Amino acid sequence: MKAVVEILKAVPMPGDKPEQTLDELIAQQRREEEAERQRARIEARHKASGVPARFQSADFDNFERRTKLLVVAADVIHDFVTNFADHLQAGRCLILAGPAGTGKTHLACAAIRVLCDQGRRAQYIRLGDAIRRLRDTWRKDSAETESEVLCQLLLPDLLVIDEVGVQYGSDGEKVHAFDIIDGRYNAMRPTIVITNCKPDELLAYLGERVVDRLLEDGGRMLVFDGKSNRTRAK
Repeated sequence: MKAVVEILKAVPMPGDKPEQTLDELIAQQRREEEAERQRARIEARHKASGVPARFQSADFDNFERRTKLLVVAADVIHDFVTNFADHLQAGRCLILAGPAGTGKTHLACAAIRVLCDQGRRAQYIRLGDAIRRLRDTWRKDSAETESEVLCQLLLPDLLVIDEVGVQYGSDGEKVHAFDIIDGRYNAMRPTIVITNCKPDELLAYLGERVVDRLLEDGGRMLVFDGKSNRTRAK
């Protein structure tokens, strides 16, 4: 009996003013549908970002700022994505350099995740994988050309290139690295380069032309220090 009474109370009577008009209900439904489409687009950007599974939960809040240099690095990278529109307009880049396990990839992936949430295209790739993708196009049965792969690497608003300097350092590798970084430089697309190399080692590996492009117009090299998070956790 009580349930019937509640149902009857919910039935609008003549002269009652409805809580929402039909137009308002339609507008609300459209807003909800657009919000759902936006969530789907953001989720798709995260999936396409290439962020390794280990770093998919990386963010600025769970980064351990154990030294003064790490505090500076985290603040600069956080500002980089917070004010990304300005850095994108300038085509500004960053170099993250330091020993293994000090949080370089963590912060770079955190930056990617923030930009994906903003609806931007951001991508992670290791330099070795990028070189292999370019060289795979040389096979007769390749479905892509070298120019098509290079174009894909130029498209993201931000490209993070990890493990720079662990390759053999052949002339061919240097040419591929130059093509990627120079292409993005000319397209005004920010790039973050991650390396375990010391500054002089990176200069010898990439060459003065590439490093000069990365540091142009306010680009910075951020130095990471401290013990490796991997060995420290044991």
